[in-house]
Amino acid sequence: MGAKGKVDQAFVDEVLSQPFFVHDIPETTRREAFGDRTGEDICERKLKTGATPEDCVATITRITAQSLLMHYRKH
Repeated sequence: MGAKGKVDQAFVDEVLSQPFFVHDIPETTRREAFGDRTGEDICERKLKTGATPEDCVATITRITAQSLLMHYRKH
């Protein structure tokens, strides 16, 4: 599904600039940072700007992959 979507790199960069991603790796994710609805909230926000569900999946996948790469390179 995500392969059919378009990544919103500006949105990815916005998410990855949040304090959770720029600090050292935490011991836990903390529910206040990422709750049960985080993915749904991102998709709702993106859909309001005209994105497709495929775009949402592609963008969330990029956030995940890019954050892993950032922390891999950092640590």
